[in-house]
Amino acid sequence: MNYRDIPFKEYQDTAITILREHGFDRFSNIPVDPEVIIRRRGIRLIPWKDLKRDWAILGCVVKYEQGLQILIDEYHYFEQPESSLFTLGEELGHIELHLIDLDSITSIKKWINTLSKNDKYHKYIEQQAKCFSSHLILPNFIFESYTLDWTKKHIKEINKFRSFSHDGLANLIGSLITDDLEVSEYIISLALLRWPDRIIDKIVKQYPQILSRRLDSI
Repeated sequence: MNYRDIPFKEYQDTAITILREHGFDRFSNIPVDPEVIIRRRGIRLIPWKDLKRDWAILGCVVKYEQGLQILIDEYHYFEQPESSLFTLGEELGHIELHLIDLDSITSIKKWINTLSKNDKYHKYIEQQAKCFSSHLILPNFIFESYTLDWTKKHIKEINKFRSFSHDGLANLIGSLITDDLEVSEYIISLALLRWPDRIIDKIVKQYPQILSRRLDSI
C-alpha cells in the first residue's frame, strides 16, 4: 500500500476519468454500480464465504495467476446491496490510488500483512478509498443536480425536522433520500459533505430556513 497526501480534487478527477472511460455521463443513472466498471477493467470479482468472520474485513484485493481479483464477503455482497457497492468502490480505489506492489499480494494473508505494515497510515488510506468510492458511486456531475431537484420537491418534508448544522442536515437528507436511491444513508451524507465544493452548502444557501437556530442563540 502506498500512502500519500492526496488533494480532494484528485479523488474526484480520478473517479471522473474512470467514469468517462466507461461511458458514464450526466444522463447516466445513479448510483453508479462499481461492479460494472470492475468487470470492464478485467478485474475478477469473487464473493468469498465468511471473509469478514475469518479475516475481519469486508473486501480485499489480491493478484493470482489469473490477474487482479477483488474478494468481497459473500453475505455482505448478496444481503447488503445498499452498502456493498461502496465496499466495491473502496477496493477499486485501493487499486487506483494505493497499490504499487500488486504482484506481491497473492493471498488474503498477504493483504492483511500489507495492511499491518502500513498501520501508521491505515486510517488515512481507508479515508482516501472511501472518498474515491463516494465520487465513483455518486459523481457530482450527476448527483448535484439530482439532489438539488430532489430537495426542491421535498422541502416541506425536510422542514418538518430540526437540523442545527450542515452535518445534521446532510444526515437528515441522507435518511430521507436513501429509499429513492437505494443507497445507504451514510454514503449519501458523505457525498453531500464532500470538499471542496460541498452540495450541502448550496442547499443551505438556496433554502436557509431549513437550518434551525440553536435556542441559546436566540
